[in-house]
Amino acid sequence: GIEALFNHLFDLGHRRISDLDGGLLGDIGERRQAFLRCASNFGLEVPTDYLQKADDGLAGGYQAMGRLLSLPDRPTAVIAADDIIAIGAVKAALEDGLRVPEDISITGFDDLELAQFIHPSLTTVRQPVGVLVRQSLDALLMLIRHQSLPEAQSILRIPPTLIVRSSTAAPAE
Repeated sequence: GIEALFNHLFDLGHRRISDLDGGLLGDIGERRQAFLRCASNFGLEVPTDYLQKADDGLAGGYQAMGRLLSLPDRPTAVIAADDIIAIGAVKAALEDGLRVPEDISITGFDDLELAQFIHPSLTTVRQPVGVLVRQSLDALLMLIRHQSLPEAQSILRIPPTLIVRSSTAAPAE
């Protein structure tokens, strides 16, 4: 999912891309590693200040974005660890007088229902949660029945879908 977001922003022309990391819950650490791997694959150096820790939630996204906006060389795009952090980041950008996406592009992750209703609507990644739950439950039931899992089920990988909405555009520069 992070790779899809990074590729989307890079294809739009962004080279100064920041990561707002939501902490250590779930797969957030993997998302940060994916972000760094993508930057490296494109030959981009990511300044340490572009890697911001955000407390989970709207306020965390708002505060982390405030730190990014205080930098002398601001990013042109931000990948937030989840939609809630991204929404907080959008509010901070707008209050700073920036236009999203004209001045800065912001993306989220998870495609919460709210993401399509905020303004601008949020570019994000949709994970097929229902499929993940169903396959995880099937695997759990097999283990409870003392059945061995086929190797294909030992690690579940279900591709996410990039949902492009109005919070991303080519950089103004």
